[in-house]
Amino acid sequence: MGMAATYDQKVFCRQALIGGNYGLLSATTFIPNPDYYGALLWHRLMGSTVLAVTKESDPDLRVYAHCAKKKCTFMATTCGEYLWQRLVGSTLLAVTKESDPDLRVYAHCAKKKLTFGLNALFGRNESRTEKGVWIGDWQPQNTRDFVKYTISKGYKVDSYEFGNQLCGSGIGARVDANQYRKYFIVLKNLVKELYADPETRPKVLGTGCFYDEKFRPQSGALVSESRGAFNSGSKDVSPTFVDGFWYLDQMGMATTYDQKVFCRQALIGGNYGLLSATTFIPNPDYYGALLWHQLMGSTVLAVTKESDPYLRVYAHCAKKKPGVSVIFINLSKHRSFNITLSNLKSEDDGKPNDEFVGKQNREEYHLTSLFGKMKGVIVCLNDVPMVQPGSRDILAMDPRLVDASAPIYVVAQSIAYVTVRDFEAPACV
Repeated sequence: MGMAATYDQKVFCRQALIGGNYGLLSATTFIPNPDYYGALLWHRLMGSTVLAVTKESDPDLRVYAHCAKKKCTFMATTCGEYLWQRLVGSTLLAVTKESDPDLRVYAHCAKKKLTFGLNALFGRNESRTEKGVWIGDWQPQNTRDFVKYTISKGYKVDSYEFGNQLCGSGIGARVDANQYRKYFIVLKNLVKELYADPETRPKVLGTGCFYDEKFRPQSGALVSESRGAFNSGSKDVSPTFVDGFWYLDQMGMATTYDQKVFCRQALIGGNYGLLSATTFIPNPDYYGALLWHQLMGSTVLAVTKESDPYLRVYAHCAKKKPGVSVIFINLSKHRSFNITLSNLKSEDDGKPNDEFVGKQNREEYHLTSLFGKMKGVIVCLNDVPMVQPGSRDILAMDPRLVDASAPIYVVAQSIAYVTVRDFEAPACV
């Protein structure tokens, strides 16, 4: 960078912020790699005017001088500008007093709830006789200080998670179930003490982990880190179109069984991020997740079908609007389906009414892979690629309006969302 600036090089880009082995941030933890700190100091201190330097010294000592960079005040007019300038260019995984406000602004802009993972090993030590097992008493002072700071700033937190992946065989560390239960109660009492108002008091969540009967919560479980393959995912599958089949099918099954929370691992990071870790362009699963969020309401409908087992169907009341939204997941490699709907009501003794034919056009969103490549990274919505060659822009996700009298046609190896506005399911009225 110093030599480039000396020879009047106007642009010097690092490959890359994140990705590969040369990222400024670790691709798995987002903790800065060593080059990050030098780059950050250059950015903060070295102005654009380069000064000539002469030196009497060893040739192994390189010296570069610039006019000092003027101190500037950060201003952002939109959430998008804020995210790009402050969050894409910095790591917020290790939360400090300096980075914490950025994280809060991100949550406010993105209209997201914050769950903080707390260090459940603070004060404990790894056993000398049993590898991976941490023993001793948890020291809550660090957590108390952090929570008090959060409250003093007026920051809103939805929940606190007590440690991560500490049960069963653990991921790098695990604790005894009785010990964990003991200090989980300590944390709950701490939160209750510091948040006097039950209406605004954050929830306290147990550790995310593989299922372990000893840690089974009485209040129910939630899916905290869903992904197709653990340990950063599979580089040839996780960021491709084929990954969406398990993902959306699992979300459908989870809601059918009254699962209240389903979190994807992760927005960005590893191979399973919804966004590419190198370009920030959405990976295929992003589009399926976004459509689910936009179309599928919180009320789940019972579905019966007379069809091939490779066709998965889940139905919800439409989100914020009349009607129902249905997702069809066609797992078959070769078979397409023509589908008609019937309105099954309890008073009909389980027998469907005549075929439902609406009067309003259906809204259909068909997701396929470009050129039929299941391990491709380009998604087509209604046959149009969502990312155009040479462009970083993402097209609007508008539905195809289909005549209500036509059957719903779902091609092989595809995913389709269909919203029927005049389908009157009793639960949705």
